[in-house]
Amino acid sequence: MPVVAFDCDFGPAELIVHGENGLLVSNGDVTAFAEATLALIRDPDLRSKLARAARTTANRYDQRAVVDRWLRLIDQADD
Repeated sequence: MPVVAFDCDFGPAELIVHGENGLLVSNGDVTAFAEATLALIRDPDLRSKLARAARTTANRYDQRAVVDRWLRLIDQADD
């Protein structure tokens, strides 16, 4: 699913690139949030594009991927 999120101080902007893998709106701007959500409802191509990219982003945080990165980091520290 594509994501619409408020661009609050911590979190969303670390994961979401506006227009690439989701939509960010100004924190607390309920009107902008509603408009972004409606844009996704009305535009199946945008919805599909963002959903595909969001899936790729989510895969970077898959448990196996994170553990593999930690293990590589630990191996580098041992060198």
